[in-house]
Amino acid sequence: MRASLYEKIIIGLLITALAIAFATSLLLQYKNHNAAHVDQKEIVSYAKLFMQGSRYEALGKNFDCSGFTKAVYNHFEIKIPSGSIEQFRQTKSLSKNKLQMGDLVFFKTSGNTASHVGIFIGQNQFIHSPDKDKHVIIDSLTHSYYEKHFLSGGRINFKP
Repeated sequence: MRASLYEKIIIGLLITALAIAFATSLLLQYKNHNAAHVDQKEIVSYAKLFMQGSRYEALGKNFDCSGFTKAVYNHFEIKIPSGSIEQFRQTKSLSKNKLQMGDLVFFKTSGNTASHVGIFIGQNQFIHSPDKDKHVIIDSLTHSYYEKHFLSGGRINFKP
């Protein structure tokens, strides 16, 4: 039996939809694969552009802590949530001695969970936005304030 024109159109649309879904799936897998292989030094170098004196200076003064980390990771097509608590939940918990450049560092400055976040840059230092009206800066994990409030390091969980 021959298919009617209507049936041919429906079959064609279904095949097209399947092809688009397959292509989208491949693209997302490719992006996640690339994101998982970003050089951690590139993350740190990009984050440092937001410090006072760089051409990103104006942007570096308009971020809260989690907005800053989200913007840095987003540049590398790594999607992380907006708040420090949500970012904390998306990471694999790490002790200080397991941190690598580009990992997130979380602090409990108020409440019982993560309330501040920055990016570990090596040598016990991290870069962060201390306040929406202040510039992005580098601080030390060994500074008494941050040592007292350190909660955990965190490595982003890449989910394909």
